[in-house]
Amino acid sequence: MTNNIFLATTALTDFWNIKSNKILFLGSWCTLYNRKQDWCNLNYEILDSPWKSKDDVIKGMKYCSKTYDILVERLAKYLNDINSVNYETRYWKIIIGPWFATFLHLYYNHTMNKNHHSDEELQRSLYINTRLLKKDIY
Repeated sequence: MTNNIFLATTALTDFWNIKSNKILFLGSWCTLYNRKQDWCNLNYEILDSPWKSKDDVIKGMKYCSKTYDILVERLAKYLNDINSVNYETRYWKIIIGPWFATFLHLYYNHTMNKNHHSDEELQRSLYINTRLLKKDIY
């Protein structure tokens, strides 16, 4: 057994390091009740949410919406360039918009959770599964 704490960001058990001394689940979504047999006997903790109030949630949603508006324009230009086409941003919003908005919200939520629980002791002992989180993208 290693001396690591593992941060689980998903309910997909293939991405958990069950040999760690302790598993920190980023939220309750990581511990599906119908898969309780996968996690109930582990040394684990479910981390508290950084979203303390409705205002925090609204602020996060507005931030993601603004970020989406900025990045979808850049992404449309990039996709046009690599595909040698000249479609309007509206086209790309229809094609990738729902996926991209979901991705941004999930990434923001995971980043806020990670930052909310980033005390020095945790960071020194934390092993983040590199198959899921290669590096911060901003």
